[in-house]
Amino acid sequence: MDRFGAFRMALLSGGALALSFLLLGLVTGGLVSFLLLTFVLAVLGSATTPVSYGRMIVGNFPRRLGLVYGIVYCGPGLAALTFPSLVGRLLDAYGWRGAYIGLAILTFGMIPIIALLLKSQAGHERSKPGAARQNWGLYADRRFLLLAIIFLLASTGIFGTIVHFVPMLTDRGTPTCLRPRFFCCLPAVCSCWRRATRS
Repeated sequence: MDRFGAFRMALLSGGALALSFLLLGLVTGGLVSFLLLTFVLAVLGSATTPVSYGRMIVGNFPRRLGLVYGIVYCGPGLAALTFPSLVGRLLDAYGWRGAYIGLAILTFGMIPIIALLLKSQAGHERSKPGAARQNWGLYADRRFLLLAIIFLLASTGIFGTIVHFVPMLTDRGTPTCLRPRFFCCLPAVCSCWRRATRS
């Protein structure tokens, strides 16, 4: 991120994310290949997270930063509200492979739009050589380790629940058309509310 700039990394990672979706739809041949491709997706798509876009927000909005963050990060909440229904329809119409291909097409289509909207914004700059130095002593700091453990446990609980939520609805006999709605509504509303109140 520091070496190449947030804008470049966000676009490259977006392309890699779309390619990973495509490979999941075309190449997956079993559990091992699925897990490997999912790992590749998580690694290559990591710069599409708030880490890169947060850099651009800070560079463009030095004032009212909290309000801007609140508005921008309502996006993930709205995506959580709409995408499960979209994926559910793709699954019903084209199967799971077709759903991954559909997500790849959608992601590829968003890249030129993002590039056009952000091409004149801050975030293109690269850090000067030697500006970012590795502070290895940080990893031995007790406060850092405690925070890392807290975030690990929180992530395990949150994402463990998310992964198993739809299977739990399936076991309870919830109709297929209703599962995405149950899955997306509460996290989406909570995310939007949290971002809006923080601003």
